[in-house]
Amino acid sequence: MKGVEIMNRLKELRKEKKLTQQELADTFQVSKRTVQYWENGESQIKPDKAQALADHFGVPVGYLLGFTSESSKSVLTEFKEGEYSQIEEDRAKIGIDKLLLHSTITDAKQFIDRMQNNIDMDAIISKLPLPELMKLKNPKEKEKFTRKQTDLLINEITNLSIALSYLTDEESELLSRFYVLNKQDKERLLQIARTFTEN
Repeated sequence: MKGVEIMNRLKELRKEKKLTQQELADTFQVSKRTVQYWENGESQIKPDKAQALADHFGVPVGYLLGFTSESSKSVLTEFKEGEYSQIEEDRAKIGIDKLLLHSTITDAKQFIDRMQNNIDMDAIISKLPLPELMKLKNPKEKEKFTRKQTDLLINEITNLSIALSYLTDEESELLSRFYVLNKQDKERLLQIARTFTEN
């Protein structure tokens, strides 16, 4: 997705602690090459390792993976002033960790691509006020439309993260895994859930 560049902060955190790649590898019982792959974004950090690394460095998983800012006031992007309360911002930080770990997608590009493919942008766009919708139909607004889609996607992920923060781990895992499924798999899972609840 254009406009969203996310890189994990493992190298930065390792250097702050004055650890070599080999020392970090030994601590987490992986090869030095694995640490190099993680730091260069060549390999996805598995959820259990992401949580262990975040705990080791005393940071949220979302921060380690590059999804939240150092000031902890952003999820994928800076919150606009007054857009969310401090409580919601804090909730979003908790929720993004749950979403990343439970969805098992800790690679930023893969995560964004999956979310972009699975979120019904038409449904999100249909929630816009009429004046906004009219602007989006103007050909001159095409570039702005792409940026607007990015903003809407990020807003949707932020809102999902806030919602997940209020759920138990079991509930948030179910919702996180559901959210990254494709439309056909979501429908199958809903059919199974309906069958159970109707009996």
